[in-house]
Amino acid sequence: MIPTHAIKLVPILASAAYGLQFTGPDTNTDLNLSAPITVSWEHNVAEADASWTVFDLSWHGDFVRSSSFSYMLQENITVSTGGQYEWDPAPIRELLVAGTGKLSSDKAFYFEAKLHSPDAPGRGSVVQSAKYAVEDGDLVESPGNA
Repeated sequence: MIPTHAIKLVPILASAAYGLQFTGPDTNTDLNLSAPITVSWEHNVAEADASWTVFDLSWHGDFVRSSSFSYMLQENITVSTGGQYEWDPAPIRELLVAGTGKLSSDKAFYFEAKLHSPDAPGRGSVVQSAKYAVEDGDLVESPGNA
């Protein structure tokens, strides 16, 4: 059996293996889809494949009824030694509000970076952030109320 505290470290260890680690938003804060969200990362050049100089950033999550979704936020972001991306979730929030599914109230939402070289976007490696909950009275429904 894996101790519970070890499970929280899995995304961090996986990201460190590829030289990129998400550092924000704060994992103790729910994502507010009505306001801009700053996604930040650190990059350790010594641990990374030198050819993976860009990444595609996406956001993933779960609906209450067990299906999931994914939205591409930005392609070909320069990795550099660290940085941040200011995400305006308003367009995605509008799509979710117009849809029929409610979002899970669990910590079921995460950011994903697909690292790759600029000339080979289909090859590379994927790094996930820690998981977050979403705060939004119009969109979030607990699984027990579905």
